[in-house]
Amino acid sequence: MEKELYVLGVFDDDGNLIEFVRKGRNWSISGYDSIGSARRGLAHSKTYSKRNIKIVKATGFEAVE
Repeated sequence: MEKELYVLGVFDDDGNLIEFVRKGRNWSISGYDSIGSARRGLAHSKTYSKRNIKIVKATGFEAVE
């Protein structure tokens, strides 16, 4: 089974990704291992933010170090 990873991104009015949603005390980017958990994270994020937030699927997994 191929692994999946999702993150939440903030998009501008033109549909361009401008930043990732950061959460928590250490202001880290949250990753989700299923689309269901990403949807729950999205619902939670929209409660506290009026920005245009969407789920982004990470692709092209490559070890860099």
